[in-house]
Amino acid sequence: MRYSDILSLNDQFIDTFDLVNESESYWKTFVPTERFITILKAGIDSIDTQSPKDRKSFWVIGSYGSGKSHASSVVKHLLSDDQKSIDDFLSSRFANNLQLTSRLRDIRKRKRFFPVVIKGSSGISDSRDFAFTIQKAVAKALDKSGINMVRETEFSKAIKYINNNNLYIDWEKVIESNEELRSVVSNLSDLIRKLENYDSRVLKIWEKVSDFKLTFEDNIESWLGETQQILKSDHGYSGLFIMWDEFTSLLEMPESGSYLSILQNIAELSKDLDQEVYLYIISHRRPEQTPLSQSDIKHLQERIKDFDYSMEPITTYQIMYTAIQRNDPKKWEEKKNHHRDDITSLVDTILDGSSFEIKRSLSDLFPIHPYSAYLSTYFARTIGSRERSIFNFLHDEERGFVKYIKTNPQGELYDFLTVDLIFDYFLPELEKMDDINSLSILGNYNTYSDLISKKDNNYMKIYKGLLLLNLFVKTLKVADGISSSLLKPNEENVSLMFKGTELTQIVTDCLSFIDHEHIIVKNPNGLYEIGSSRIPYNEVQERYDELLKQTIDFTEIADHKDLSEISRILLQNVLRETADPFTLEVLIVPANIKKHELIPKIIKARKRTYKILHIIFIGLHQPELSDALKMIKTLDWQTELNKPPYVFIILDTIFSTEDLSKVLHYKSYELVAQSQNLSSDEISGYKKQQSLIIKNWINQLSYGYATVFTLLPSNNPLEQRIALNKYGEFINNNLSLQFFNMGPEVLSSKNNKIATSTMWKKQVSRKAAQAILLSDNKKDFENQLKSSYTYLSSFYHTQQGEDALNNDFSVSLAFKDHIIYKTRIAFDQIMNDNVGNVINIGKKFKFLSEAPYGYYPCTVFLGMLAWLFKPYLGKIYLKDSAKVVNAQDMLDLIVSFFDYASENEQVDSKKLTIRIGSPQEDKLINLLCDIFNPEQKGSLKLIVWDIALDYVKNKFRYPLWIAKYHNIAQSNEAVLSALDSIIELFKAVKDEEYSSEFVNTIYNKISSVQTDLRIIFNDTKNNPELFKKWLVSKKVNNISELNIGAIEEYIIKNSGEELVYTCEDETATYNRVLEFLLQKSNNGGINNPIDNDISTDNNGTEVIDTTNGNYTDTSETMRVVNILTNAGWDSKFIRIMEKILTSVPQAMNIVIKALQEEGINV
Repeated sequence: MRYSDILSLNDQFIDTFDLVNESESYWKTFVPTERFITILKAGIDSIDTQSPKDRKSFWVIGSYGSGKSHASSVVKHLLSDDQKSIDDFLSSRFANNLQLTSRLRDIRKRKRFFPVVIKGSSGISDSRDFAFTIQKAVAKALDKSGINMVRETEFSKAIKYINNNNLYIDWEKVIESNEELRSVVSNLSDLIRKLENYDSRVLKIWEKVSDFKLTFEDNIESWLGETQQILKSDHGYSGLFIMWDEFTSLLEMPESGSYLSILQNIAELSKDLDQEVYLYIISHRRPEQTPLSQSDIKHLQERIKDFDYSMEPITTYQIMYTAIQRNDPKKWEEKKNHHRDDITSLVDTILDGSSFEIKRSLSDLFPIHPYSAYLSTYFARTIGSRERSIFNFLHDEERGFVKYIKTNPQGELYDFLTVDLIFDYFLPELEKMDDINSLSILGNYNTYSDLISKKDNNYMKIYKGLLLLNLFVKTLKVADGISSSLLKPNEENVSLMFKGTELTQIVTDCLSFIDHEHIIVKNPNGLYEIGSSRIPYNEVQERYDELLKQTIDFTEIADHKDLSEISRILLQNVLRETADPFTLEVLIVPANIKKHELIPKIIKARKRTYKILHIIFIGLHQPELSDALKMIKTLDWQTELNKPPYVFIILDTIFSTEDLSKVLHYKSYELVAQSQNLSSDEISGYKKQQSLIIKNWINQLSYGYATVFTLLPSNNPLEQRIALNKYGEFINNNLSLQFFNMGPEVLSSKNNKIATSTMWKKQVSRKAAQAILLSDNKKDFENQLKSSYTYLSSFYHTQQGEDALNNDFSVSLAFKDHIIYKTRIAFDQIMNDNVGNVINIGKKFKFLSEAPYGYYPCTVFLGMLAWLFKPYLGKIYLKDSAKVVNAQDMLDLIVSFFDYASENEQVDSKKLTIRIGSPQEDKLINLLCDIFNPEQKGSLKLIVWDIALDYVKNKFRYPLWIAKYHNIAQSNEAVLSALDSIIELFKAVKDEEYSSEFVNTIYNKISSVQTDLRIIFNDTKNNPELFKKWLVSKKVNNISELNIGAIEEYIIKNSGEELVYTCEDETATYNRVLEFLLQKSNNGGINNPIDNDISTDNNGTEVIDTTNGNYTDTSETMRVVNILTNAGWDSKFIRIMEKILTSVPQAMNIVIKALQEEGINV
């Protein structure tokens, strides 16, 4: 059997009383308490006095679940219902208070108030909304009562203006063209219908797009006064009685000061004996507990009486008893009797000295444990809320009383509903609390709940009860006495909590475990107080105060994950961002940031210029948002910012000071826990709570709004308010098309689906680029596209699906407005301007990664860049290489370009540098091939290398400059000049030397004597004679004795690359000859090979003429020998070197140069 077989909830029971939507006659179920009677008496005193200073409005303050709304409903009905309908209530509920009953009836004979009920703060963001809300509520109440409005409302004025249409406005067109108005109404009929229904949001939006300005002709106070006079004169109501429930949320708004000004003015109306307009405010916080200034509070108290309202425990028991319906009283009594002794003992302890009737109201709550019922009376004063009260708990089918009776008892023992279940139900509310006591309880729970539940699930139940005792005794600060003793967190009270259950037997063991594990330390007085644990709470408060002074915005408390989540929510549908979700281009700043702080942050954050930089502003107060917008509008986009586009997003959803306070409280605990070297579990528990608050706020953004501001490419500002869940659509369909109007998104349509996530996904799609680079023509390209790249052809189609490319990949002239035509023109212009030059493609084409192009590494852009470079295959060369760029090289260049331009990576300049060939270069290649007839054909540099390696080394076998000693050259200056040009060409190593001017000069010189040069370089058998001529010019003696062939071999062998690559100059070749002759001389091969112009000084020492730079004084020999000795060189080598320098002083320069190359300072 389950309890639900014999129990249920009374169908008439309402867990949360709604003043706006009351159940008929339910108000009459109210049981008046002493506190209610006090408030009622004060209220009728105020409305019935003739003294203006005593005629005041009312303010009732009570915690959630205290019954204040139900009590207020009774006041409303007593003052406004037909007198006959309230007589039965007065007779039954006030039978013992005849004086009050008599007075009420007397007042009602003279006065009857028209009731107006308002609830909460929905739709209110400023004082104007506040006034509209009051006017709307009054108008609706009058409509519902069948009273026609004589006094116009702002809504009726708007309807009248639209219907009269004196300016002949096409309202249907206005609605269609305005996105914000279109988001709330579908057409003109819908607009009028919503205005007739007093939709203030529609009214405000309509006003913005019309030329009609809504202003109260007088003000809301005058309007209410005049309405009250009409009610009095025409409808028999003496005054207006305006009730506003759940007013707390308005008090917590930054604009609350302006609301209160209106509120005070309305309250002033009651002082006029002819204008009886009363306010009845209901909130769960006192004005002193809100951000209101002391001045505002003082003005309120002068005009409005405030009353605290709380539900007495006895009333709570009575309401709970009434709420539970005993469908089978006999069986219920039978089950209850199983615990008769325990229940009686507990009730006597809890209600010692109370009457039998009161005790029975508690004992008859079975199966709710008496101690659970007792503690439930404190929830309304601590952690109850509009959504969670003890009465909501009774109704809850998932975690409350209804769930319990459906699943229990689970054995033969008829168990109790114990406090652990109530703790679970109220836990979400506890997590919202920001006071220091609640935070300490929750911090303890988050830290140790896992540890305890793993130990024993029944321990967990006891632990939850102990936490509740800590919460109540700390929060309520009850005085010593019977009630306070029942809240003390000691073993006696914990045992009472579970008396009559099987848990009684393990209470002692459980508490010992909690103490031993330092979860809650037992103090010398036997109390398990969280306040007596290892965290010094005074230090927590000090840390909190410090943090509050230091922390001024959301960005200082949110971590990287939180900021990333905000970015993800906002940009989740933005095409260029979803393609690259790991590098979102976002900057999040506080709304109160100063201009001089914002600008450097924007510049630093700007990294990927192929995206929009989204700058998100988060405020703590509403005024900060409007200030931020004003500041943004003062930015100079030309001088203060760089690399647009930027979009500024000012979030409507503020991270309130209350939320900030909560986070800082948990941060205080975390810091103190760290300083005390507490466990990592405890520290992480506090971190978890900080994160939870922030995440809850972030989750609200999905349903929020924001004001968006940017400067369009046309230099026109755009300001628009949009829903955040529509932001991606707004960017894709609006701003991206304007900022990146040379990007492929402008081509997207139902006929050309290019704006797809697959196509835009950030990836290095080499195959996509290869398909274009390797294709002979467009038809070949389209045939080889794999299924995953079939959409790549979209970039050269129009929105209508027309193909803009010819088969040779050129753009058809019929499509000059297509982005690929315009891009081709810009690209080719740069290439043509740099023909023959060396360029860094990363720097030259960086603009392609910026607006309005926005190229980045993905399938579509790799394909487009490959298409741009394709015509230059075979016409450009790799840096300092003879290699013509082929398809694979081009692909590597494209990838390196994106690494550099789009991703801002450090890329080796060699991977980005190319030399652009020229038509004149091709002519020069043909000319050289005609003269030298090289084995290989290719680039200019390759031809030169081939001539050097093959012709010079194997056929010519001498430095090229000996050709200048040919008879043809000796008799023709043009030939000599051409030969010098060829030598310069062979010496050119770096690409920068192959300029267009350089190539043109060489070509012009060579082409004029092409035949002569062909004859000279084909006449290689005459080279030895040319070489001899040169030797003679250098005064080399006994040439007839020399073996020219041996010198030739020596030069080729020892010159190496200098001979074949750099056309070694004459001085270097002369040194090779000297080296050869020196070796021959030492071997006795020849005598006096060189005429050195040797003479003798006055001391008889030989002196060598060194004017040609090839000789040195023999006195230098000993200096060189000493240097080598000090350097630690081998002594045998030094003796050989000394002998050489002494015998052949002409070798001194060669030796010194060689030593210097080895790092010896000579």
